[in-house]
Amino acid sequence: MKNRILIITSSFDRTCDYIMARYKDIAFFRLNTDNFSNYRISYDLSGFRIKDSSGDEVNSANCKSIYYRKPASEDLTGVIDAQYQAFSHKESHSLIEGIVESFSGRCLSKPSVMRRADNKILQAYLAQRVGFIIPDLVITNDNLISSLKTVPV
Repeated sequence: MKNRILIITSSFDRTCDYIMARYKDIAFFRLNTDNFSNYRISYDLSGFRIKDSSGDEVNSANCKSIYYRKPASEDLTGVIDAQYQAFSHKESHSLIEGIVESFSGRCLSKPSVMRRADNKILQAYLAQRVGFIIPDLVITNDNLISSLKTVPV
């Protein structure tokens, strides 16, 4: 099978809809994480394998690159007890993130990179460290913010 591009996103990601429609000649495999139960996913020492409900498959041997974009958790209401849903989501995301992080091919936006980019404290620290001039800022869960005369960002 020819090289595939694995897109890891959610079913409501319209940007990926556009990309896949625009580049019809490319062999995409889309994993919508909000429909996690519809896939059979495995990882062993030889690599990963993901199969959808239609039988289409992507694996370590035929995957050229991964685009990790907008994963979302599956709605498990009525499927498993509420007390187990957070654990199930954590394990599902751990499996997906492990596949992406260990992938040796091209990968756009690995989960670890996205977490770092999303961390406002780390962004402020690094910006200041490399010499950027940044405005005063406060990130807090305290009522301190209500006493400040500045406009929160």
